[in-house]
Amino acid sequence: MTPPHLGASDGEARETTGGETPIGVILPVRCATNGRDWSDASFKVDIVMPDHPLVKGLPWDRTVWIAHNRVYDRQGAVVVARTRNHPPGLPALAYMNVGKGRSVALDHDWGGRADFAFVPYGAVWEWAPHFFCSLVYYAAQIPIPDPVLDKAAKEKFSEYRETKTLVLSVIEFADKFNANTAPLLRKLGKIEDAKKDAERMYIAMDLAGSSKKMDELIGQMKKLVEDAMKVKDRALMWVYAIEWLVVTGTSMLCGYFVYMVMIRRKLFREVGTTRLTQDTST
Repeated sequence: MTPPHLGASDGEARETTGGETPIGVILPVRCATNGRDWSDASFKVDIVMPDHPLVKGLPWDRTVWIAHNRVYDRQGAVVVARTRNHPPGLPALAYMNVGKGRSVALDHDWGGRADFAFVPYGAVWEWAPHFFCSLVYYAAQIPIPDPVLDKAAKEKFSEYRETKTLVLSVIEFADKFNANTAPLLRKLGKIEDAKKDAERMYIAMDLAGSSKKMDELIGQMKKLVEDAMKVKDRALMWVYAIEWLVVTGTSMLCGYFVYMVMIRRKLFREVGTTRLTQDTST
């Protein structure tokens, strides 16, 4: 896959465009070389091949694209999407078979704003991970998976990672109080080994089987979170008990010294005064 990176969009600094390199001959688009054609405007797209696997089933009307410059049609290339404005009719997504390979061009900012993922104001388009993977699959001439199943499977792996992070954080916290975390780590290792099966199923495009396996592992991981919390609570219980004993013992000791210094000292004074009175009277 060769994205047509077109360089800076201002008038001060210009990078070499893909069209000015040997890669330019295999791109499915012609890159602009005139600085006046370079644009930084956002634009909408029209899908001209809605049944194409690269775009099929995705809500493109909700996206906003950002380009570094303009590209133009190239003979022999297939255009899947075109710009709706700024200006209209230019190729936004295209591909071309070259020899035994295939090049795919996406006229979207691959630089500092690519993380916007077709949604403005810093948000993330929920279908972006699937689409970006699809670009790689298609360039490698690998079948593109069903978008719904693929998105569901990716979300399961993401949820698993988040739950695993929580488990490790609780284990790390409990370990600081000398809790016995070895059994938890052994269980985590077994779950991680089982996760490899889900990964192999995903790579083999058994998305339904991979999702089912990940559901099972996520359930085990959540149970491990509960076990880790119990271990943490037991460790903290001894900490709280020791703190209570120390505070209580200190209070009792202080009370004893107050009694010795204040109350018994008063008694000693009374005895001393009595003796002095007796001596004077004598």
